[in-house]
Amino acid sequence: MLKNTTIVSFALVLLFFCTRCSNNAQKIILDIADEKGNYKERIEILDKDQVSIVNKILNNAKWKEENEASFGLLKYRMSFAFIDSNKEVKSSYYLIYLYSNEQLIFVENDAKYTKLSIEDSKKLFDILPSET
Repeated sequence: MLKNTTIVSFALVLLFFCTRCSNNAQKIILDIADEKGNYKERIEILDKDQVSIVNKILNNAKWKEENEASFGLLKYRMSFAFIDSNKEVKSSYYLIYLYSNEQLIFVENDAKYTKLSIEDSKKLFDILPSET
């Protein structure tokens, strides 16, 4: 009996993690900012692998409460579009700042922020469009 309970418990935990890790995001919508912080262009990232990479980086980031006056140069406003339009979205948008030529800062809903590692920033620089 204990063995069956353990197997069922393990299966439920595995199902929870598989469901939690699944990426329902279909695309990323990016508004590109000019040097004054005005949004001048909108593009969509439709590649599922790229959307998954961005989602994974944001889920693994260590977020802090916003307490800095300036984060750097505003580069993008980003939001996800989901396959299931009825899905309740935890975060509606992210502002992306260029902290340095190698590092990005994400601000989530004007409430919290994270400074990405140089490695994660490089992955995003490869996905995000450069200035047009």
